Amino acid sequence: MKYNKDYFYIQIKHLKEGPIYPFQIHVYNNVNHQHTLYLHANGPLDKQKKQLLEYIIERGGEIAIKRKQSKTFLQAQKLSEADIPSLGQRKEHQLEKNQKMYQHLYEQRKEAKAFIFDHELKSAVNTDDFSEIIEQVKSEVLTFEVTSSSTISLAIFLAEALLTEDNYTNRIVAISYYVAKTINILDQEALADLIVASLLAHIGLTQVERSVFQGSLTEMPAQTNSSYKKHPALSQHLLRKSGVKLTDRCLKTIIEHHERADGSGYPNNKVEEYIEPLALVLGAVSHIFEHTIGLHDGNKRGFDTVITNIRNQSVSSGLELGFGDKILNGIEGLLK
Repeated sequence: MKYNKDYFYIQIKHLKEGPIYPFQIHVYNNVNHQHTLYLHANGPLDKQKKQLLEYIIERGGEIAIKRKQSKTFLQAQKLSEADIPSLGQRKEHQLEKNQKMYQHLYEQRKEAKAFIFDHELKSAVNTDDFSEIIEQVKSEVLTFEVTSSSTISLAIFLAEALLTEDNYTNRIVAISYYVAKTINILDQEALADLIVASLLAHIGLTQVERSVFQGSLTEMPAQTNSSYKKHPALSQHLLRKSGVKLTDRCLKTIIEHHERADGSGYPNNKVEEYIEPLALVLGAVSHIFEHTIGLHDGNKRGFDTVITNIRNQSVSSGLELGFGDKILNGIEGLLK
């Protein structure tokens, strides 16, 4: 279904005067729901390009014009708004209504209690209860601009459905979100990619033999360890097969969340400049929580203890520090 408030849609008969137009022409792909620039303003729509445009329409595509160029379009084509149905009063989509409701609830939440992440994190660590931080992340994500991209829409859907309780995965989601913001990753699409990746990164573990999870990672036999290390690729494979539309950045975050800036990670031993920054954030936060449950050496530790060990670069069984200076600075700043 077409849904983007930034465009209106025309038929080829509306391109009356040519071959030069003072507005851009985009095409809408009904398969991937993407708008692609087809012709720059003042670019010639020659016979070949027009034939291709007709072919695209025959295949189910549509001609789209940026809504902000509507006045230019109407004047150039000697048309009125009545001639273009999609330029009429657009009915507000239910998702937009929901967003307004969530924005209102978010404002009420802020008025009722100021959320200061540093204070809330210390309280969460002391009480072993991250519910307030998880709820705050959920509240913020639900206010994201729903019409911006399918990634944001998916993040909103998953946040509403899954960020409902304090559990291991939701702790990783919430702290990853705030570490990203701490290092100035503020773009909604980037944060949405991180939310989705954090929730889905370990889905590949469902395809690994259960015996792999008996015992700690440091004591894991080489063959078993090799099976465990396949889970990022398995996660990516399952998600591609599912048909769920994810951005390339989201998929990279999933498959690279065990890569390390110093090249010591897997599956491809990439170094920092070739690793998606969101993957380093997710990798670092996941690694912290793996230590809190004793995944690496069987010894459970408090969140604050793991952060202190990272800050002091302590030699601890299975503790990794190869996340790059920017990520480490964000991690080390927690609980200060």
